[in-house]
Amino acid sequence: MDRICLSNQGGCQTVEVKVVTQYLGSNNDATHTFRSRTGEWGGLNFPMTSNVILVHASDGKATWAPLVSRDGKTYFKAASMSSVGVVPVWKLEKDADGNVPLETLVGRIRAGK
Repeated sequence: MDRICLSNQGGCQTVEVKVVTQYLGSNNDATHTFRSRTGEWGGLNFPMTSNVILVHASDGKATWAPLVSRDGKTYFKAASMSSVGVVPVWKLEKDADGNVPLETLVGRIRAGK
């Protein structure tokens, strides 16, 4: 079940993210729930979409990046994340659109660098 529930009454947000593939960590739950506050002007921490996204959660906070498929490969928008685990995303080689192949990130995660 894919569902996103938002309430800006009082400035709170609850997002339930369905895990398709997990690359880092050991929590294999089918879904993760993230709760956060929205500011006075709103603003969502997650996109209002059912498209697959890359999510990195650490210390109760989550960042996300859109995924795009091109030429049989999956890429993510590098500007959306500063690091994933011990991997500094800003150091990864990007294409002309600022995208990084997901397999590059996964390889670095598995190598621990």
